[in-house]
Amino acid sequence: MWDESSLKELHPLTFRKNLLIKTEAIENVVVDEANNRTYVIMAARTLTDGELYRIIRLELLGRGHSLSAGEKLVISASKWDKSKETAGSAKAARN
Repeated sequence: MWDESSLKELHPLTFRKNLLIKTEAIENVVVDEANNRTYVIMAARTLTDGELYRIIRLELLGRGHSLSAGEKLVISASKWDKSKETAGSAKAARN
């Protein structure tokens, strides 16, 4: 079919052997239709429902007020990542 040399001829600037595109974050979107709000949680992976709602709850508690109707809130999941906290405390306990 297509060999490597013919692909290089077709696309000399864009051809890369073993080119992997890694995204920084995945958008986990939660739409609250009842209150007309949208929450976008940026994370390295797809989060479970429980993780999503925990992150949203913690973010709203930290803000001290809820969103107005139609507002969109973008949250970084790394801010609320439990695994980093537990890994850090385990590391500190070993030292």
